[in-house]
Amino acid sequence: MVTKDKCAYEFLRQIQGMGEKKGQACKTHNSKILGHKNKVTYELHGCPIAKVDKKRRLIKMDTCGYHTKTTKDHLNLVLGTLKTGKTITQKKGEWFINGSKFDNNKFVRY
Repeated sequence: MVTKDKCAYEFLRQIQGMGEKKGQACKTHNSKILGHKNKVTYELHGCPIAKVDKKRRLIKMDTCGYHTKTTKDHLNLVLGTLKTGKTITQKKGEWFINGSKFDNNKFVRY
């Protein structure tokens, strides 16, 4: 069975341009990593929750309407793998990224 850590490793390899193959590089029971040229997408349950533009060093995050612990954990996995120094937290149902309110579809530089 492929673990979330294996996908984090393959996600990092895709970012560094060393992924095993283009297209589907890693799949767990609920997540998939796709790499194509300068873009890497992290999908959770078929929803692209993180899109990375390697050339511009930007991450676009989207909860797809699911503000769940699982979504937050996977987004934090992406942020941690890229060593952004950023984390998503939750307080009283509101999401924050390093203390600022979390905005869907907003680009974050890494």
